[in-house]
Order: sequence, then C-alpha cells, then structure tokens
Amino acid sequence: VVGTAGGPRKRGLLRDRGVCDALDTRRTAYADEIHARTSGEGVTHVLNACSQLPNYHPDHFVYHKIAILDAPKAPIVTCAEVAAQFLQRVERVGGRCLVHCIAGSSRSVTLTLMHLMISHRVPLHVGFHHVNRMRPQANPTEGFKLQLALLEVKVLGGSSVAAKDAGTQWAFY
Repeated sequence: VVGTAGGPRKRGLLRDRGVCDALDTRRTAYADEIHARTSGEGVTHVLNACSQLPNYHPDHFVYHKIAILDAPKAPIVTCAEVAAQFLQRVERVGGRCLVHCIAGSSRSVTLTLMHLMISHRVPLHVGFHHVNRMRPQANPTEGFKLQLALLEVKVLGGSSVAAKDAGTQWAFY
C-alpha cells in the first residue's frame, strides 16, 4: 500500500496506520515515483481531496482540487457531482486518476464511492466492499458514511447498507 503526504510527520502517521511506503508529494521526483509504481501505466490525473495540500506537480498531472476537511460535519456530498464529472472525464480520455487525501482512508474513499454510485450505479455496499478489499484502511468518517448512505437513496432509490448483513461499519444507519 502506497500513501502520499507532504511532510515527514504525516508520512510517519501513514506508516503507523499500515501504509508500507509513504511518498513525499513535495519532491520533484514524485511524478516519476508514481509512474514507476504503476508499471509505466502512469497516473495522468489527480483528484486532490485536501484543503491542506496544494497541487504540487501541475506540469505532470491534470489536477482537480476539492478543498474539504476530514471532519464528520463537512458537507462532502456537495462535492459529489463535481468529483464524479472529473472522474468521468478521466475515464472518457482513457486516463488513470489518483484520488488522494492525507491518509487515503476517508475523503478519497468517500469521493470514489460517490463516483461509483453516481456514474456507474454501483450500490454503496458493493462499492465499499470492493474499495475495502483493495484498500483495507478505507474508513470514511461517520458523517461521510451517513452522507454516502443518503446519496445512495437519492441516486439509486434505496439503501444497500440498511440491512443487518451490510456489516458493522454501517451499524449506525
């Protein structure tokens, strides 16, 4: 698992959370490191879901910044359409997008799940299971989970996480 963070303290926090390799987003070699880690099929676009981090490498990637805090009451659902439209564009041009936040567990996961529901009509339970399989530390805040659940009802007309078998992470619902 690879994570990205700008400072040594934040990279240390990522390592404490099980990220085996934390890349420094401020280094000029960052773009080359991403390219190398994706076997030459490099990232072309970056969805930056951090109010705290700038777009460090605008000459190497097409960026879209969503400046949102990782706080339970942050209205991330208001960013759903914009994020989905950016990711749809990436898909249309055959690009590869890195969706990142600080720890890669809450904001980036939430925006990715919103895109899957809006653009591909993937039920939340299915999308979360897939993302969690690929990224075990996926853990949106309780507030983001509630916004995801409400968005699923709005977009798909029902809830896949209201059932008892949806898992303990949705027990609040």
